[in-house]
Amino acid sequence: MSFPRSDPALFEGLFEHVERYLGPYVSGTSATMPGYNRGFGVSVHRHTTLELVSAATMGVRFQEVDSALPEEFACSVLPGQDAEAAYLVHVAAERVIQTGRGYEFGHGYVNAEPLIPDSRIDCLLMEPNLWVDAAFTHFSGDQAEPVLRFVTVLPAMCVELDALERGHDHAGQMRRMAAAAGVDLRDIYRAPAIGGR
Repeated sequence: MSFPRSDPALFEGLFEHVERYLGPYVSGTSATMPGYNRGFGVSVHRHTTLELVSAATMGVRFQEVDSALPEEFACSVLPGQDAEAAYLVHVAAERVIQTGRGYEFGHGYVNAEPLIPDSRIDCLLMEPNLWVDAAFTHFSGDQAEPVLRFVTVLPAMCVELDALERGHDHAGQMRRMAAAAGVDLRDIYRAPAIGGR
């Protein structure tokens, strides 16, 4: 279903929802970029109890995108990597706006080369957020049913995606692989979450 120019009243309290789960606002960028309007802003949040910084889009929900619910994007990483997280949500959101199609959980984006210099991140896996309460994923505002879904961008490597079992809990598999490999999925500059590659 397409949601062109959704009613802003449906989303009252959305920023507070983001701060409740991702932490207080630290910084951000507007929708207006040099030479054009990208259609969404990006806010950066620092969690108050977890070692976590997150970037979240604000405005994708108003674009003409075919999805089950209007979508916004988030990416949670280690503190100090907020610029990288902001860039990765930008990549995901811009692709959705350009194609006019939202992401389903378990799907992703593959790039020909690393998306972040000096990292091996060349894939983005779209999942619920692994680090904060599951209630973050859906926003209902004062409605009975959810009116928006946050899709979390999980930075990944193609070599990791190749190791996942198809049709199963990809995020859970990534967590188990990372634990076995002794790497932190929040770290953009990590080694692959699989041994020997």
